[in-house]
Amino acid sequence: MNIDIKTIDNKKSSKIDYILLKPVISINILDFILRPNDPRMLSIYRLQDIETNEALTSDWKVHLIELKKSLNVISQDLMLWVKFFTSKNLEGDKIMITKDKPVFNKVFDSYERFKSDEKLMEDYREGQAYMASQVDMITQERFECIEQEKIEIATNYNIRLYSLQ
Repeated sequence: MNIDIKTIDNKKSSKIDYILLKPVISINILDFILRPNDPRMLSIYRLQDIETNEALTSDWKVHLIELKKSLNVISQDLMLWVKFFTSKNLEGDKIMITKDKPVFNKVFDSYERFKSDEKLMEDYREGQAYMASQVDMITQERFECIEQEKIEIATNYNIRLYSLQ
């Protein structure tokens, strides 16, 4: 069973059934050096409690790829993946990407199936809209918080000035 935004919305008042959740793997390609004392280009992290070292879950991992550490050692495969994910003209780059690596034909086929599946695209658009609304909400809350802080500072400043007179 797949989980989608509607399933999450329907379960907001109760706990989400974690059996429905799929593993989450975040792959972060960094164009800067985040960990200068670690020579490895790739590191994988997971969430764990700071005090007990207990892992929250094994199904949530963060991969960090620091490109500037090993530009001379980067494999052609990795560069093709970077090209796939960052291309501004994916259709135009398809021939170059698939030329030496037939596995990318499967990647492009999967991508095309995803794009042509109306249900998946609808879910994707809903997810994008949800994320945009969350960003808007957080931005608005930050703005309101900053404005409230300015009012409090000004009020406290005026009170201090008044009490000095």
